[in-house]
Amino acid sequence: MLHILAVDHCEEDRIKKKRVYLICLIVLSICSAVIWINVAVKSAEFDKKIEHMVFGKDYFIEDVTIVNKKIFYGNSTAMGVSSDTYFFYYGNDEHEKMEVPYDTYLQYAVGDKIQAYTVDHVSYGYEKESILPAKEHKCNEFMKFIGVLTGCCMILVALFYLLSR
Repeated sequence: MLHILAVDHCEEDRIKKKRVYLICLIVLSICSAVIWINVAVKSAEFDKKIEHMVFGKDYFIEDVTIVNKKIFYGNSTAMGVSSDTYFFYYGNDEHEKMEVPYDTYLQYAVGDKIQAYTVDHVSYGYEKESILPAKEHKCNEFMKFIGVLTGCCMILVALFYLLSR
């Protein structure tokens, strides 16, 4: 009789754990959906904003002299992809830099001129997205990271749910 009660108690604990995992999975799913909907809406707003910007009025393209080049070495991933970041400096200040793709980094030398986007004739960017408000754009990029992280958590919780005995 005591053995049957112990088995029923273990079964009851297992069912409670599965319920907790299921509730966590549902909450994470809802959070993930809200995050990705927010990211999609913001990205669409940014695309529309860039589309409606007028060259010569809202943004400009200017030749910028490269005064220095730097590579910030990141870690290589398991698939052999490097996360290195390439920068051209266009002023004497450490903040006066723009990120460029690897091919562009190799193509230009210090002293060369490169065309860059600007809205204020002070800060420049290689890509058209660089004319977006930095704070809002970085926040949206961070939300993409949070969305991926939430997805990974969902996978882990789903695995725990499926493997719990």
